[in-house]
Amino acid sequence: MNVGVAHSEVNPNTRVMNSRGIWLAYMLLVAVLHVVLLSIPFFSVPLVWTLTNVIHNLVMYLFLHTVKGTPFETPDQGKARLLTHWEQIGLRHSVHILTQVSHHLPHCALHLGQFLHQV
Repeated sequence: MNVGVAHSEVNPNTRVMNSRGIWLAYMLLVAVLHVVLLSIPFFSVPLVWTLTNVIHNLVMYLFLHTVKGTPFETPDQGKARLLTHWEQIGLRHSVHILTQVSHHLPHCALHLGQFLHQV
């Protein structure tokens, strides 16, 4: 095991976000969060959808837009330590998927939580 040795990639964050199975794991984590919230007996279904949406958006905001740097040793002379994770992954396929999930989750919350019929 080499401690303190840089990876061969310029930024391993892009490799993680584009790796095989990361999107399945991401969707499963959102589903597990929803099921865990559904298992709380005094939460209604519309409240659970709202909490799933709010918790997902808060976690993604904190993870993607406020945390700077990288947990890996990078050979980029410290350039990645000044960038957020969103800036590091750039315009790749992963950005489109993250944007689509953040866009469609509130629509699922509205439709499946039946908020439109309560007005």
